[in-house]
Amino acid sequence: MKPTIAFLILSIAPVVARADITFQQKIDSDAIKGTMTLKMKGDKMRVDMPAGPMGSVSMIMDTRTGEAIALVAEQKMAIKMSAEQTKAMGEMVSKQMANEMPKTKPKDTGKSEKVGAYDTEIYTWSGAEGTSQTFWVAKDFPGYREIKAQFDKLTNSPLAAMTKDVWSSMNDLPGMVVKSDGTMAGQKIVTELISAKETPVDASDFEAPKDYQVATQPAVTPEAQESEEKANKIQASLVEGAAFPAFDEKDASGNPLSLAAFGGKTVLVDFWATWCGPCRGEVPNVVATYKKYHSKGFEIVGVSLDQDKQKMLDYTSQQGMVWRQFFDGQGWKNKLAVQYGVQSIPATFLLDGKGKIIGKDLRGEALTAAVGKAVEGN
Repeated sequence: MKPTIAFLILSIAPVVARADITFQQKIDSDAIKGTMTLKMKGDKMRVDMPAGPMGSVSMIMDTRTGEAIALVAEQKMAIKMSAEQTKAMGEMVSKQMANEMPKTKPKDTGKSEKVGAYDTEIYTWSGAEGTSQTFWVAKDFPGYREIKAQFDKLTNSPLAAMTKDVWSSMNDLPGMVVKSDGTMAGQKIVTELISAKETPVDASDFEAPKDYQVATQPAVTPEAQESEEKANKIQASLVEGAAFPAFDEKDASGNPLSLAAFGGKTVLVDFWATWCGPCRGEVPNVVATYKKYHSKGFEIVGVSLDQDKQKMLDYTSQQGMVWRQFFDGQGWKNKLAVQYGVQSIPATFLLDGKGKIIGKDLRGEALTAAVGKAVEGN
């Protein structure tokens, strides 16, 4: 779970403790845009996130036991997680957020503003590395005291790890957050309350759809944790301005493939797969950008996390993806994906003529503009 997504869920957590309640919040961020819906019935909680880098994802949790099910719509997959795994995920999210979340309490600006039907007071929050938030707080939000009292009961649940070192500051706000605007983990995030009301919730909402394939999340082993920590460390080193580590492999046709061969050119290293919905959604823009700037020195190296080589080759041919691909059929254990600490796709690195990183995970117009600027500078 990305820290920003976890923060969005945490920011509405006080609402979810009441039985049979439906909550909707509008989200506008660099990663996701749309409506987040949260439903609560007894100890069961379900969060439906708007489509983002992973497509449409929902999370069903038992707040008492900590057991959870992640629903991935693009793949019609239901991934079950044990209480131990949920706790481990929460601790990981908490650790990631610790460096992003402000350590100071929110400050009252003394300003007020009408937001929808609510009279709000404005609070600000600032932290390390440009992290900041502005909150519009409704002190007279209907039933807030009761809601908060119920939420306090969750602090001893298996989900508490996610709120460690985070909620203590959020809890200092004197009412319900009906709007927020800020930056976290380098992403602009704006949220606004749509509705929060008690209404009957069907028990079937907390079950995986019958046409979904059910899988079990692999156990979190010390080896897996060590591998993830290593990947995070690698990713942390791949920042703009840093030299992208070289590789010397063979492409899908068996021909030598190395970044050195593209010396002096702008190169996009693109980690993707045919089964990745967001990857497919970005393909038309990548193809168009390639056609526009290839003659000016723009190249792409694809790194496919597919396991079916022919399916990958057929897809690239159909889509006009004429650039070279690295393929080893190992899926998430793809040699280059492991080497560069890639844990989610699409993942891209834009390199200048000297092999330095000048952009990460660029998409749409942002990618096209960055490539255009780079080729002019080479």
